Amino acid sequence: MEKLILLPVIAVCLTRTAGYGIYTAKEKNGAGSVGLFVILLAAIGASVYFLMR
Repeated sequence: MEKLILLPVIAVCLTRTAGYGIYTAKEKNGAGSVGLFVILLAAIGASVYFLMR
């Protein structure tokens, strides 16, 4: 039951992080954009790990 509540919250957070990473890339801030996408990948990995347990 907790996973069903957690999935939309994770989806919103990941979508907003990806959107901000794209915005940062468009503003010509390469290092910031790469950092946000690294955080995004770490969050995806952690989410998959904890949801599969």
